[in-house]
Amino acid sequence: MSGVPSSLQARLADRLRASRARGFVGRETYRAEFQAALAGEPGAYAVCFLYGPGGIGKSSLLQRFKDTAEEATRTVIDIDGRAVEPSPTQSFAVAEAAYVDDRAVVLIDAFDECKGLEEWLRDRFLPQVRTGVVVVAVGRKPPAASWTSDMAWTGTLRVVRLDGLSLEESAALLDTRGVKPEVRHSAAAFASGNPLALSLVADAAARTGASGADWRPPPDVIAPLVSQLVGDVPTESHRVALTVLAQSRVTTEGLLQTVLGTPDAAEMFDWLTRQPYVELSRRGIFPHDTVRRVLEADLQWRNRQRYAEIYDRIWPYLLEAGRVADDPDVLPAMQDLAHLLLSEMEDRYFREARHEMRVYEAPMDPADRDEILAMAARTEGAESAAILEFWLRRQPGCVRLYRSAECGDLVGFMAWVQLRAGDREALELDPVAAAAWAHAADAGGLRADEHIGIQRHLVHPAAYHLVSTPMHLMQLRTMAHWVRAEGMAWSYIVVSNPDYWRPLMDHLQHRPVPQRPRLGGVEYALFGRNWEHVPLECWFAGRHSTSPTPSPVDAAIKLSRAEFDTAVRQALGSWRSASELAANPLVRTRLIRHVLGHLGGEAEVAVALRGVLDEAVKALRQDPRTVKMYRAVAATYLDGLPTQQAAARRLNLPFSTYRRHLTRGLALTCEILWQQELKPRRLSGPEGRAAPAFPDR
Repeated sequence: MSGVPSSLQARLADRLRASRARGFVGRETYRAEFQAALAGEPGAYAVCFLYGPGGIGKSSLLQRFKDTAEEATRTVIDIDGRAVEPSPTQSFAVAEAAYVDDRAVVLIDAFDECKGLEEWLRDRFLPQVRTGVVVVAVGRKPPAASWTSDMAWTGTLRVVRLDGLSLEESAALLDTRGVKPEVRHSAAAFASGNPLALSLVADAAARTGASGADWRPPPDVIAPLVSQLVGDVPTESHRVALTVLAQSRVTTEGLLQTVLGTPDAAEMFDWLTRQPYVELSRRGIFPHDTVRRVLEADLQWRNRQRYAEIYDRIWPYLLEAGRVADDPDVLPAMQDLAHLLLSEMEDRYFREARHEMRVYEAPMDPADRDEILAMAARTEGAESAAILEFWLRRQPGCVRLYRSAECGDLVGFMAWVQLRAGDREALELDPVAAAAWAHAADAGGLRADEHIGIQRHLVHPAAYHLVSTPMHLMQLRTMAHWVRAEGMAWSYIVVSNPDYWRPLMDHLQHRPVPQRPRLGGVEYALFGRNWEHVPLECWFAGRHSTSPTPSPVDAAIKLSRAEFDTAVRQALGSWRSASELAANPLVRTRLIRHVLGHLGGEAEVAVALRGVLDEAVKALRQDPRTVKMYRAVAATYLDGLPTQQAAARRLNLPFSTYRRHLTRGLALTCEILWQQELKPRRLSGPEGRAAPAFPDR
C-alpha cells in the first residue's frame, strides 16, 4: 500500500475487520478457546490444529483469529501452506520472531499443502518458540497420530474437527446476506451447515430473486462447490464410486463391488476412505451432508441416466440385505432403504427427531407385559389395553419396546399384528382389525396363504402419534415388516391424527380407508396399501426411472388352481402369438406383475410371459429325473413343431411314452409356476429374475 497515508490504511483495516465481524456467524466456542490461549489462561492450548472438509469455514475462522489477535496487539505471523518452499528454514523464516517474541501468534492456513514439514514443525520449530506464543494450523486432514500419541503434548495441543453451522446459525448467516425468509429453510437444508455452500447459495438466491420454500440452487452454484468440496475426480470408476457414496446412506466395499462389477472395487473403496469429506463408521463409510447433496445435484445434472442406472444396481443389493439381516441389524438396514427411497419425506418428518432422544429398540420380555398394558391404558384407554392384551395372547411376539438409552426406562412400544381369514374372535374384539379386514375384503379378499399386516399400536405417551425419536424407530420397524413379510397382501397404518401424517402416507402409497373405527371416544384413521398393486420391487425400481412412471393398475386377479393350470397350458400353446399371450389370464396375476411391474404394450407383456414360462420349463432339466419331461414339453411348445406326433418322432419315443412324459412335465411346470404365484419371486434387479424354485416331489 505504498503511497497511501497510514491513517487511511488504519481506517480501511478497521472497516474490513468490522465488516468481517458483522458477516461472521457462530463458532463462539472456538473463538473463546482462542481468546483463552491469547490470555494464557490455565488449561488453554499453545498449539491448535483445526481440520475439516473444504468449505467448512476453516480459513474464515482463522481470519477471525487474526483479527482478534491484532485487536489484542499481538504480533501476527501469517503462513500460507500453498506457498511454502520445500526448505523449512525458507518457509518458516518469517516465523522466527516466535523464537524471541512471546506475544507472537503464528497462523498456518492450508497445512495439508506443507505436510512434508510436519515433523520439522513438531520436533524443531515449536520446541524453540517462547512460552506465550500461540500457534494455530488449519487443513482438511488431522495431524499425524504422532502428535496425540506423544504424552509430552498433553495439555499443550488441541486437535479440533470443525463441523458445520447449526440450522439456527445457517439461518442467521442467510439473513445477513439478505435471503428471503421463505427460502432460508430450503437453502439451509441444502447447504447442511457448510459456510461456503451457504455463501454461494445466498449469492444465487439474491441474484435470481429466489422465492418459494422448494427453491434449489442452480447448476452454476453446484459446479464451484464440487470443485471446492470434492476436488478432481481421476477416472470414471472414481465417479461411479462417488455416485454410490452420494446415493447410499453408508457405502461398503461389497456394495461397490456389486455396482462396479470390476476388480478395482477395493481400490475405489480405499480411495473413498482417504477423502477428507468421508466419515468412517462400524457399518461403512458416508460423506458429510453438504458433500452428499452437492454430489447428488451435480451427478444428476451431469448425467441423469447414469445416475438412475447406478441407483438400479444399489437398491436390489440393499433390499436383499434388509431381507436377510439378523435382527440386531434390521433397523440399520431399514435406514439404508429409507434413505434411498424416502429421503426427502424422511427429512421432512424425522430430520430433527432422529437425534432429539437416545432411544433403542428391544424385543418384549414376558416380564414387561404389565408395564406395557398399563402404558396402553393410560395413553389409549382401558378398551384399547384390553385389545392389546388379546393380541399379546394371540401373537406374543407382536410388540417391540423402545427404551431410554440413558436409564433403560420404557418410553414407548409398537404392536404389529397379522390378520388371516377365519379369525372371527379378532374381528369381533378389535374394531380396527375389523375395519382393515372389511376394506381388504371389499378390494377382492385374500387367499388362504395371505394375510394383512396392521401397525396396530403406536404408543409414545410423551408425543402420542407425533414426530419423535421412538416414532421414527417404529416407522423403520414397520418398513421391516413390509420388506421381510411373506404372503402379506395389504398393510395398514393406524393413527388418530390423519391430516398430520397424510403427506407421509401419500409418499408411502398408503391410501385413506373409508372406515373410521372408534375406541375410548377416539376416532382412528387407517391408511392401507395393496402390495399386489405395486409390489415392493416396482416401488424401488420407479424411484429414479428416466422413463414415464406407469400408472398403477387394478390389483392382480386371483385364479383358482384349476384356472391357473388351464391358463398355463393355454399360454404354452400360444407361445408364438404375442396377441394371445397378452390376453392370457396369467398376465393379470402376481406371477407376471412381480416380473413386469406394470402392464405395458402387447409385445412387452408377451416377452415377460414367455420369459417366466421359459424359466419354469427349463427348471425341469436341472434334475436328472425330469430331463425327459423337459424334452417333451420343449419339443411340443417351445420348438414350434406342428403336432404332438412330430414331437414324439423328434424325440424318437413311442407316442404313449412321449404323452406320459409330456403330461408329467406339464404338471410339474404348472406346480413351479403356482408356487411362484403363491410366493412371488424376489427380483435380483430391475431386469433380472431369480431362478424358479423346483417343487418337492
